[in-house]
Formats: sequence, structure tokens, C-alpha cells
Amino acid sequence: MKTTVGLLLAIGLVLYPVAPSTFVQGSDNRKIIEDAPIVTPQTVITYPDWVFPAASFTTYHYNDVYNLTQSDVVLKYTLDTASLSLPSSSWSYWQQIGIRVSGAGSDFNPPIGSGCWMSYGAKDTVPTPGVQNSQDKFNLQYQGGRDERYYDSYSPITVNSQVGTPTAWNNYGLWFDRDTVDPWQDDMWGCLDGWTYNTGGIYNVEIAYHAITPTQGTAFATVNGVPVGFYTAWSANGPNHSYNIGMSFTGDMTQMQIFGGCWSGTGSGQSVARNIQVITNQSVCGPGTQSAGNRYYYYDQGGDRGTINMSDGQIYVATLRDIDMSMSGNAMPPQTSIKKFRMLIEDWGLGSGNEQIPLQMYWNINHPNPPNIFWSPGMSAPRLESIDETNTVQRTMDFAPGTMGSGATSANTPSQVPGTFDVRLVMGQIESGPDIGRWNVIPYYRLPSGGWTPFPGGVWMTPTAFDLTQARLTLQINSDSDGWTIFTPPTVNAIDPFESYVDDDWVGLPYMAEVNFPCDLGNIHYIGVDAFPSINQAYSAAIPGANINVAPGDYQETVAINQAKDDITIKGVCWTDPGLLPISVTRPHISGPNGSLIFANSAQINNNRFEDLIITNGIQFVNYAPINGVSFDFVYFMGTFPGQVPIFAMNQPPTGIVSNFYMENCAIDGENNINRAGIGGNRFAGDFTILSTEFTRILNWGAVMDIDIASDYSPYGGNGFPLDVVTFSDNYIHHCNGSVSLRGHYIQKTTQVFASNNRWETIGGNQGLQGEQWAALEVNHASYARIDNNFVNGVVLGMWGEGQAFQLWDIAILDCFRNTIINNYQGIWIFGGEAQGSYGGPWAIPGGSIHHNIICGNQEYGLSVDPNCTGANPLLAENNWWGANDGPEKDGHGDEVIGQADFNPWLVLKAFALPARILIGGSESTITGDMRINSNDVDTSAQGFLPDNQILVNFKTNFGNLNGSGVNASAYVIGGVATVILRSSNVEQIATVCASAECKSDYSEACVKVEFYGRVEFKITKNAGKSVYGEKDKFTYTIFVHNVGSGDAVDVILTDVFPRELEFVSSRPSATASNTSVRFSVGSLRVGGAFTATLTFKLSEKIEIPENGLTLTNLATVQGKHHTSGQQDSKTDYASIFIPRQQSVEVLQFEVNWKGIDLRTGNARLGNEVELRVRAKGGSSPYKLTCSFGDNSADQSADLKNSDSEAVFKHTFSQAGDYNVIITCTDTYGTAKRVERIIHLK
Repeated sequence: MKTTVGLLLAIGLVLYPVAPSTFVQGSDNRKIIEDAPIVTPQTVITYPDWVFPAASFTTYHYNDVYNLTQSDVVLKYTLDTASLSLPSSSWSYWQQIGIRVSGAGSDFNPPIGSGCWMSYGAKDTVPTPGVQNSQDKFNLQYQGGRDERYYDSYSPITVNSQVGTPTAWNNYGLWFDRDTVDPWQDDMWGCLDGWTYNTGGIYNVEIAYHAITPTQGTAFATVNGVPVGFYTAWSANGPNHSYNIGMSFTGDMTQMQIFGGCWSGTGSGQSVARNIQVITNQSVCGPGTQSAGNRYYYYDQGGDRGTINMSDGQIYVATLRDIDMSMSGNAMPPQTSIKKFRMLIEDWGLGSGNEQIPLQMYWNINHPNPPNIFWSPGMSAPRLESIDETNTVQRTMDFAPGTMGSGATSANTPSQVPGTFDVRLVMGQIESGPDIGRWNVIPYYRLPSGGWTPFPGGVWMTPTAFDLTQARLTLQINSDSDGWTIFTPPTVNAIDPFESYVDDDWVGLPYMAEVNFPCDLGNIHYIGVDAFPSINQAYSAAIPGANINVAPGDYQETVAINQAKDDITIKGVCWTDPGLLPISVTRPHISGPNGSLIFANSAQINNNRFEDLIITNGIQFVNYAPINGVSFDFVYFMGTFPGQVPIFAMNQPPTGIVSNFYMENCAIDGENNINRAGIGGNRFAGDFTILSTEFTRILNWGAVMDIDIASDYSPYGGNGFPLDVVTFSDNYIHHCNGSVSLRGHYIQKTTQVFASNNRWETIGGNQGLQGEQWAALEVNHASYARIDNNFVNGVVLGMWGEGQAFQLWDIAILDCFRNTIINNYQGIWIFGGEAQGSYGGPWAIPGGSIHHNIICGNQEYGLSVDPNCTGANPLLAENNWWGANDGPEKDGHGDEVIGQADFNPWLVLKAFALPARILIGGSESTITGDMRINSNDVDTSAQGFLPDNQILVNFKTNFGNLNGSGVNASAYVIGGVATVILRSSNVEQIATVCASAECKSDYSEACVKVEFYGRVEFKITKNAGKSVYGEKDKFTYTIFVHNVGSGDAVDVILTDVFPRELEFVSSRPSATASNTSVRFSVGSLRVGGAFTATLTFKLSEKIEIPENGLTLTNLATVQGKHHTSGQQDSKTDYASIFIPRQQSVEVLQFEVNWKGIDLRTGNARLGNEVELRVRAKGGSSPYKLTCSFGDNSADQSADLKNSDSEAVFKHTFSQAGDYNVIITCTDTYGTAKRVERIIHLK
């Protein structure tokens, strides 16, 4: 292993990252995803928005040309797809935004070898709240049509083999959901509200481009801050096995332009790329244009960072501030033309070491007066430099405006640089050599006339030699123009005897030397004592309680635990999720050719621990003395000792007892080797625990352990020693041809067994082999066993004629619940054994119960109790789901139950609606597929529920829609129920909603009816034909009634209430009449139906019409109710008639009294008011009078009640002339009379 040591030197530092900083592999980054930015260079160029309509072909590009060999480029934009409407479930919208070579010929699907871009694809934008529906996909491409399998870069400067996979569930950061997901998915690792789902179609995209060579580059991208990662196989709820992953591409890295394109075959709306920005550190020129100006920026946040540590993969910047170039009082004259500036890094070590050191340097100078910023990239990649007492490393930078030199001397024209300026020296990956030494950093300048000259007073060095094995040396530099030599005295810390280190590169390092761990780049660690070149040497020297810290690397040794040392921990310095990628630079590999780890202690040892390791050639226990407490955490196991079958070989006759075995977060990989088993042995005692561990590709015998592997120690299929508590939980066992057997001692049974939350998949039949599996899980010889919340799917028939999910026997009390046992050859078998048999017996039927399990689709049976089992009482197996509502009865369709088992009652699927009646027009009813109720119609919730998210219930309806999308919907059973939402149609009808559970859906259907009801709403209109009748007339009213609501009405009654002055004559249709009302019994009135009634009245003979006439009003009221809900409605309307008093026999006449007018001549004086007083008589009152003065002024009017009333009209004329004044009188019956007079205004 080659882990780099940090340089023992600190100057004023500014951090400048050169690679994207994203997730820490193996950590749970769910809540720190926002801390994963793409690299940010120094200037931001913002471009106009791009619009990409649906159902179109649209392309764009910007003319600016970028040179990736000068600096990295970050392309950022916000993609707003909220208005896109894509009804099709097929991919119908493709968009690309990225970089391509200038002149590539296409802004959509540029040819291969011309760039790299982000491809966005969309389909079916119909909202699906509460259900996962990944409608939007983002992945990098370097050729049109390429999918995620072409991701191949782990860092910006490397190209690896392709690691991507197009399998939907094996990647992360590619698929996004516009709305909400299932509640259980929200709690999964990496599922972030507003980031990966519930995005609303808004996505913030960042792509970081880096040139490795002039013709090859890499791209790393995030969408909403989410990087891309991949799993190597099905993964539990946790981080990816590898991320952040990028993509390499080819093309001319010096001629890149920003482009965008879209092809869409259907849909409406558009996507908009907003706030398009390029972040870079270079001048940008469009083809055929002049430079837009020097865009050189320096990245300096100021402040000292402390001791330089250059082995953590980052690059550090040392800033020399405020150098006085005028050198007042020194030898250099003001205004001196300086062309070059150099720093020498010298090792003045007193030893004779000569190490190959990866060195990366470049420079940045800022001169603020006038503002000029110069940047030299120096070497673009690390390079090995040889440093010893006679060899220095020196790099030169150009010091002329606008230069971007490579670090070599050039002939640029000198420039005048007065005043002060800053110089930055950037160094990375530097190691010290000998144990005793000192370092110099020497600034040089060069005049145009030639030669390099040390800067006056500018030598920075340690003032004396120090023994670096005794102290950590820190050299501080600040902006003192007189010399800059400031030294921090060394600090001596006490040696920690409990911490030792293993790494060939760390051997001989000084005390408190600084190192970086690859998995912990942000922190400096210190070597406390001299390191060891091997783990065995460190173990031999360790004292009880010691931690042996092992650096990443390949250790080809057999680590022997053979001394009586307690509380020893051997651990890798890095910690990661083992996943399925064991060959990782972050963990040490123990790969002794004759085995990796052997326990051979002759005296008892206690509490040894092994963490963050890779065991590549197996573990063997040949301990002659007890081991009390051994634990493994984050260890990847594979391979075997020579001649052994189990990876954990504990089956040798001399093996001593192993008490309190503990394993967590590990992986046991059989590598599909037919001669390899998992854990084999029968010498366990005390507690035995395996948690959160993956078992995979194990093809021989027991997947985890075969306790009976050495039968002379374990008769009757048991362990050789009594066990206290056995715990096997949260493990994942898949693609194995073997079984997990948790066996106890046949006389002194295991006190407690807990097997919970495990997952078995694809057991048997792997690699074309039938397999030796007999069950996914076997438990025996236990006083109490709790088996719960496990998932077992796909155990096939093995070579022993068995293929059970669970094989259980000789258990006093069994509590088996909330397990999912589906699609296996056999379900649960209770083994009985037999006297004199190899496994003993006969064994009694367990007490306790099997309840609230999903047992469905198993080929031979769901539950079988061996007829050899003893006991007076049957196995209690009530309240399980057997896949069908008619259960496992003889004529039922559920999984079969054989032998002495009480399975009745069983759980059934029932359907309920709440409410069962909903208003039409989109009202909602919650439809529940309820699996809490048993076949005796008893709610079993108090005893438990079926496992969550394992049974998918499919719903269908004949009317309305489910979950707002159609007549079909599905939901998983959670808390014993699955629910969907039924929305009503716009028509009154009764919907039948049926639910069926997958597995045996034809036999699990349950239905419920939901009434869609409307509302009764009446509209009533009443009119009287005409408004004025004579005293002797018959009065006719017509009433119109309509049902304008959404529901049919019944018990409809129309009532007309009339005044006492009227007498009812007749009606059509007939009605019931009284002295004051007429009533029609309408009955029912359907939606849109109408009813019309005509009523005839006459005036009562006893009534005398007043002089001013008689007004009569009839009030009609309709009332009724909904035909099912009883909802009532009532509406009213009225009509009025007027009956004037009978016309007088006198002739209508009226008289006018003229004032202001000479009645003889008709003359009137201009300016005087004319007044007319009018009375009427005869005819029939009341009367209406109008007066027109003939001068285009508005007519005046007045009403006279009778002949005693008088009307007065006044008017003043404004101009002289002759005017015809007309007064008209009209009585009630329309008889009119008119009086005219011409008057002369003078």
C-alpha cells in the first residue's frame, strides 16, 4: 500500500479543489446531499434561455468556444419542464444540452467523438400522487441513444471500465418523479422530497467537464444536487456501491461550444432551459471574433489553513501576500522589469533518502495596481520528481500580462510591475524523505538581462535541524516583506501505546507524522508509534486492549491469532459498506496464500475484534483453548483455507469452544464455487449473533452455517454446546444453493432464537445446479423461537427432495408471525423425527402459534406437520393469509395445510367503502381492501397485521375512476389494509368496486358497492297570461316546474295559494282545491323532467273593486325529495294581475289652467315661467298625463289617482318663437284625449 505522508510545512493556505467533491462512499449521505457541489472555477458567464416546445424539432448553440485544456468548464442550467404534457406511456420527448466540437454539424445527436451532453427523456406526465412513477430521466451521453451503462469514470482524471447498468433498480440519480411516491419509499436512503421526487418538473443540472488530454475528457453531473451511482446487484436500503460516477468522451478539447437540441413526436407545452451559465477560468472567443477580454480570476478566500497535508487527494494553495516589488531599502530598484519568478523546494535532509515524489505545482500571481491577474497551469497532472540532498525541485512561471505559460522559460515581452503583489505556490502529493531534515522554499526573480537571482531576504527555512521522530514540525509563512521567516516551535506529544499502525509506507515515519486516510480526506491523522510492515508483526508487539490500524493494501500473510491477548482490535483505517465490490483501495486485503486468518490460541482469549477488512482466503479455527468474544464488523469474506470447504472453517476435532460470536455489516461471498460453504462448525456457545450481513453465491451446503458438519460433536442435528441467545436479523441471503441452520444442543436447548427481518431470494438452482438446500431457514432444539418479518421467495426443490421456506423442530414455544413465504417449493415444515433416527425424535408439536403470515403460491403445501410429531394439541396456525378467501379447506384454493394444524379461521380479503354513498361529479369514497378480518368475521388487529408492502391488491370499478386515473388501480397492504380513492362519475349509478390480492387473485376477490347519487333541485315559473283583467273575466295562471338537479325526485307536490278575492274554477290536470289553495300531487320527477299546471279563477262576487283598481297575487310552491337520499328541495314563484274598476259611462275630459300666457293672443313673455294646471274627469281613473312644450325639452308626466287630483307642469322657454304645447290624458283603459295650444314667445 502506498499512502502518502503530508509535507511538514505550513504556509498561508487557500483550498482549491480540482475534482468534484461528492458523496463519501459507504456513508449514509441522505441528508448531506447538498454538500456535494461540482467544482467551481472562477468566473460565471450567463447566456439567454432556450425554449424546447413539445411536438417539434428545435436546436440551438452559442458561438463562444471553450478550451478545456486551459481550465475546467462547469455548465449549469435550470430545466423547467412543468408545462410539458405528454399523454403517451412511451418515450416521446428527448432533449440534449452540453458541449460539442465547433463545426460538429448537428445540435441534436452530434456524431461520436465530438463531445458529451446531458440527455433528458420524458413520458406520460399524468400525475400519479402517492405512487412511484419515474417520469423524467437524466443521463450523460457521448453518442445519441446511449444509456447509463456507458458511465466509466470514478474521478475527473481517470477512465475505468464501464460500470453503469440499465437495470432500473440498480442505479441512483438517473430517474426522477414529478409528484409524491409511496410513503414507504419516502423513508428509503437517498429518496429526497423535492430532489428525487415531488420535483414539480423543475431540475437544476450541473455538468463539470475536464480535459485529460487534448482529445479526451470526462464529465461529471448532478441533477438537483444528486450524483449518479450504481449498485452491483439488488441492494438493501442503503448507499450505492459506487458513486459519484462520470463518463469519458472524446473530441477536440480546445474547440468546445455549448449546444442544445430537442426532438418530440407528440404532446403539448414546452421545457425551458433557464439561467444557463458557464463557469470557467479562461478567455472565451467566438469563431472569427476578437477576444472578449482577459477573464483571469484567482481563487483566494484568505486566511491560513495550517499545516500542509498533501496526501488527501486535494490541492492546497500557499499564498505569499504583499511582496514589495519596489524593495524599498533593498538592492532591487523600483520599476524593475521582471519577467520570471521562481520558487525552489529543497530537501535539506541529513539522511540519504531518495524518494520518488508525486508533485503537482502551478502558480497564480495577482498584481492589484493596475489590476492584472496571471495564471500558469504548470503541470496538468502529477509527476514523479526525485528529491534528495543534492536534487531540488524547481518550477518557473511566466510573469507577463495575459500569459498562460506551462512553467518553462519563455520570451514574452517584459512588463513593468510596480507596487506589491501576491504569489501563490500550489503543491500536491509531496512526501518528506529522511527522519531528520529541514525544508527550504526559496523565491527567485529574473531580470530581462538574464539569470535567476534569489529574492533579497526571501529564504524561508527552518532555522535549525530537528529530530522529526520526536516532534511535528510546522513552518509558518506570512507577509513580512523583510524576510518572512516565522517558526512555530515543535510540539512533543506522548506516545499512545494502544495505537499501532501497519503500512510499508509508514514504516520509519517520525513520531506524530501526518497522514491521510483515503476514506477520511478531510482530516489529518498522526502516526503515534513506528509503523509495522505486516499485521502479524503488529499483533506480536501489541499489548492487550490495543488497536492495530491497517492501511489499505494487499497483505499476503496468514494472520495468526495465537497469543493470550484480550481486547485486540485489527481494523482497516477506512470504513465502508462492503457491498459487492470487495476489491477496494479503501480497505486492506488479507490474502495469505495459505489462508487469511487463523485462530490457534492455546490459552483463552477474550473479545478480539476485526473491522473494515477484506478476507480473501478464508478463516480457520483450530484453537485449543476457548475463545470468549469474537466480532467481525464491515468485513468482506471469501475464499477458503487450503483443503477446507467453509469460508469460516470451525469443523476440526481439536477446535475449542467459541463463545459469543458476533458479526455485523459483513458480506460472505462464495464466488459461485461449488466447493465453498459459508460458516461450518458446531463449537459455538453463549450468544451467537449475525446482523445486517449479505450471503451470496454460496453453492455448497449451508449458506450461513451447518452446525451438524461434524456429527461426532453434535448428535441429532445439533450444536456441540448449549447456546444462550441466537440472533439472526436484517440479513440478505440470495443466489445460494444452501440453507441457514440455527441449531441448538439436543439436551440443553438454546434459550432463545430470534430470526427477524431477513430476506431470502433465489435459493437453489443457481449456476445450473439443483443445489443441496433443504430450507431457507432451519431452527431446532430451542426453548423459544421468534421468527418474524422475514421474506422468503424462490426456494426450489433441492437434491434432498426438500425446498422449504422454514424447517422447524424440537421447539418448545414458537412465535412465527409477519413472514412472507411465497413461491417456494414448500412452505413451513414441522419435522417430527423418529426414535433411533439420525436426527432423533419423535419431537413434540411446538407450543405458541403461527399467525399473520403471508403463505401463498408454494407448490406442495403452505404448512405441513410431520405425522411423527407428538402432542395432544395441534399446531395453532390461525389468522394467516393462504392466498385465497376460501382458505386451505379441502375445497379451498389457498395453500394446502397438511397434518395436525388448526388453521381455521384464516384471514380473508374484504372490501369496504367509506362513505358508501357519494355525490356525483367527482366526490370521493375511500375503498379499502381489508386483510385484518378473519373468516369468522373477527377483526384480528389486536393480535397483529400482515407484513407491510408485500401483498399488492388490485382494484377495479365499473363506474367512476380509481385514484383519478382509470378503472384500475393497485395498492400495497400496509397496516393490514390497502386503500385507493374512488371518484364518482357525473351520472347517478351504483358502482361495483372489486379488490383481489395478487398470488391467487382469482380466488381472493371481494367487492363493495358505492352509490353515486345526485341532488334534487327544482325550478318553478308562474305566469298569468296577461297583467290586466276585467271584473267579469276568468283569470288563467300557468305554472311550469322543472327538475334541474342531478337526482330524481319523488313525493313532488305543487301548491298554489290564492287570495280570498278569487274563486277557484278549474285546473289542468285535476287537483285538490280548498278556499285558499290548489294542490297537485306530481309524484316523481326525473332529472330534466317537467310538470305543467294550468289554473283558472274568477273574481268573487262579494268583492268591490276600489276606485284605483285591485292587484291580486298567487304564490306557487313546489317541494319534493331525492328518491334515495331523502334530500329535500323547495322553490316558489308568484304571478300578479290587476283588475281596474269598471269603466265610467262619462266621457274622458280634462281642463287646463294656463298661467303666464295671454289666452286671447297666445302671447307669452320670454323669460317668464309658464305654468299649466290640469285636472281630469270621466273615463276610468287613474289617469296618466304627459306635457310636451314643443322646444325639444324633455316631456313632463304626472299620475292622477282620481278627478280630485291636479297635475302642475312648469317651464321657462329659452328662445323667442312659436311653440306647439300638447297635453295628453290617458285613463286606465287606454282612452286618451289631447289638448294643443300654440304660444308665441316674445
